[in-house]
Amino acid sequence: MAGTRLSHWSRNLARAQEKLCISQLRNKHEYSQEARERARAVAAYYNQSEIEHVAEQKSVRLTPWMILYSGDSHHLDKYLLKSAQYLHKELPVRVAHRIKSFHGLPFIMGCNPVILRVHDLYIQSFKQLHNFQAIKTAEDVKEYAVLLERLLDDHSTVIKDLATGFRQCHKHLNEEMLGAHMARKFLDRMLSSRLAIRMLAMHHILLHRKEEDHIGMIHTKFYPAKSIEKFTNFTTKMCEYEYGKAPKVRMCGHIQAHFPYIPIPFDYIICELLKNAMRFSVEHHSSSYGNGLPDIIVTIVNNHQDFIIKISDRGGGIPHEVIDKVLEYNFTTANETTNSESNPMGDMMSMANQGPNGNSKMHGHGFGLPMSRCYAEYMGGSLVVQSMQGYGTDVYLRLKRIDLQSESFRF
Repeated sequence: MAGTRLSHWSRNLARAQEKLCISQLRNKHEYSQEARERARAVAAYYNQSEIEHVAEQKSVRLTPWMILYSGDSHHLDKYLLKSAQYLHKELPVRVAHRIKSFHGLPFIMGCNPVILRVHDLYIQSFKQLHNFQAIKTAEDVKEYAVLLERLLDDHSTVIKDLATGFRQCHKHLNEEMLGAHMARKFLDRMLSSRLAIRMLAMHHILLHRKEEDHIGMIHTKFYPAKSIEKFTNFTTKMCEYEYGKAPKVRMCGHIQAHFPYIPIPFDYIICELLKNAMRFSVEHHSSSYGNGLPDIIVTIVNNHQDFIIKISDRGGGIPHEVIDKVLEYNFTTANETTNSESNPMGDMMSMANQGPNGNSKMHGHGFGLPMSRCYAEYMGGSLVVQSMQGYGTDVYLRLKRIDLQSESFRF
């Protein structure tokens, strides 16, 4: 009964919103074919009975431990079939949840063309996933993997589009909406769910490739130090290209620690943190001659429950007036006029700021640290920023191990 009332409410609201959009466009003498299509798109935003029905179902979340040890099987074909069947049932539910979450946004956001584009992309993806035939054979499994790869590619710009859409709408939100952290709650759910969907899809795709020391997306011999070294080299080269110099990065602690882990979110977070540490170190010591920059110190600590990465810089710290804002979406200390198309430092971070396996350039959009916090918390950990204004900043990244049978987190 509640579902029926919701469906009637959605349809009535959709009709009202369509009439409102058309009326406004007529008043502006803009009632073109494009205007009519946009009005219908806004109406469709609120009117999807099939999606509403699927969204009523609960998702079945997995622990990393379940994937790690169920995937380590000599019967890979059988496991691939079960994996595809699980995703075939699960992914439409999760995508439907995300579509439904858009409907909780203020109408001003629902009318934003960039957010509408993301919403429509999720609807199209839902239809393709929901309408895919039952998976019974090895050929079905292969076809489904091809579909997943195509959808991952289609969604590669979602984070960039969300950043753009929310930035455009930010000035239109009243203080009550901003005070309720509406944007943060929506984006946290949206980005963490997107991360989980991408990891599940990539896990299934990577299972087909049988890479050494990997079980799908899980690296069975993951060395945090090696990942940090890789992104240190990457950010150092581009920092030198942009500023002419870069601070050295020294690692200490449990350098040889290794264990099974999922590199995707870790790589994003580490690259973002190193980028910030380098940028502020160089800018704070801009008057230093030569390469006389203080080192960035990365400390790695591993124990039987989690592992901790501390990144310490001497970049002057974060001003008191903005310390509470650095983990908010759309807050950035970068110049708003920065053009990432022509800024090598912006290009340098396209890999770090794109989110897992996307292509978005996020420099200056204010999504880097909030996304890092969101991903860390979703992976059962935390991200804490401690600043000493006038000296430097320490960032503590704590993440749960996944190789213990006791439940750490589900995705």
